[in-house]
Amino acid sequence: MSSLALVLIARDEARCIDRCLRSAAAFVDEMWVLDTGSQDDTLSVARRCGAQVAVWPWRGDVAAARNAALALCGSDWRLVMHADEWIGGCAAALQDWCRDTTPRIGELRVTHLDGGAEGLAPPLPSWLPRLLPRGVLYDGWMHEQLRSDLPRRRLPLQLLHGG
Repeated sequence: MSSLALVLIARDEARCIDRCLRSAAAFVDEMWVLDTGSQDDTLSVARRCGAQVAVWPWRGDVAAARNAALALCGSDWRLVMHADEWIGGCAAALQDWCRDTTPRIGELRVTHLDGGAEGLAPPLPSWLPRLLPRGVLYDGWMHEQLRSDLPRRRLPLQLLHGG
């Protein structure tokens, strides 16, 4: 079976990064946090959760930060999450995904929970490319996009986003 790493970039995420890392820890072989200049306890919380941490000065380019984070790990697959997200269900799908070595990109259902208050629309899921094979990179300094023509496949894995 192929190896899997959780990869995220963070800055001042001490309030939520613990939930993110703990939700994924049992399903990944390594966890990497690339910190872009935190002034809070993000680094110590990440280390306490078992993540490896690297510091990278913010350069105003989201894709460059994501690519630097992806370069840190040696795993075959990379689960890209935000620090304010957590695995909400169907995590076993990750093991099935990693058994198949066919190059492809996994799209995960990300549900934003900050909606749904009175008078607002209920939370709606988005399908986002978050499970990447080694070698896939990002372009775009702000609204980063994957630089890949690989086919995309949906997984039942659900990520919840707390905002």
